[in-house]
Amino acid sequence: MSQLEKDIRDMAAKAPRSNWKEKVEYRRANKKWLKKSSEIALRVLDALDDKGWRKADLARKLEVSPQQVGKIVKGQENFTLETLSKLEDVLGITLITVLQEDEIVMKRKDVAYRYHTAIKVSGNLNMDDNFVYQQQRKSKSEECDLISAA
Repeated sequence: MSQLEKDIRDMAAKAPRSNWKEKVEYRRANKKWLKKSSEIALRVLDALDDKGWRKADLARKLEVSPQQVGKIVKGQENFTLETLSKLEDVLGITLITVLQEDEIVMKRKDVAYRYHTAIKVSGNLNMDDNFVYQQQRKSKSEECDLISAA
């Protein structure tokens, strides 16, 4: 073996070994909670933008390290209920909702659409429509979008 060949082998042995296969398998095995964690991360980032806060501000409010907040906003945190509750309290948002068996989640714009459709079809309101109307009033801009689209 020549000296050059030996030097190349030594350099190759010192190079860090790639572990991309392990990372892919980890992501595959943890796909469900990583997806939810990413969705929560986006909500947290939106809330930070709305409040004009930096990640360091959130770290101070949560009394955690900036590295912990970095992990949260990267969507790599396997959250505990305690952490989620703290985030919701500090940011003033809802991140997790537990539904009853007969409840569904519906976006406000869809609620507004159903409300307008119910009025056009029946011309009357019932108790459910009043609830829908209250929900609609919370999102004036969505109502305007719906009216202008009609």
